[in-house]
Amino acid sequence: MKLSGLHILLTYQCTRACEHCFVWGSPRQRGVFGLEQIEQVLEQAKEAGVEWVYFEGGEPFIYYNVLIKGVQRAKEMGFAVGYRIERLLGRFRCRSCRASTTL
Repeated sequence: MKLSGLHILLTYQCTRACEHCFVWGSPRQRGVFGLEQIEQVLEQAKEAGVEWVYFEGGEPFIYYNVLIKGVQRAKEMGFAVGYRIERLLGRFRCRSCRASTTL
């Protein structure tokens, strides 16, 4: 079985505490997946033949600088990159990052 994609959970912290959240995200959660850790995971993913990476959370935009740098690094390494964002009423949308890293 080939691993084609990877979801990187940047944080459990979120602006909401939805009952349906499968990662138990909430404003009370703490911690962030750091850039050094992201770099290590991306290197391992590249070696394993992973083609795409999604950054998500909790709410990944809480740690905007980490998100941007992670997206940039993943693109530099040749991954197709996307991110998951929080929307109204707890609905979630996935977006694919375009050529620009402006989110």
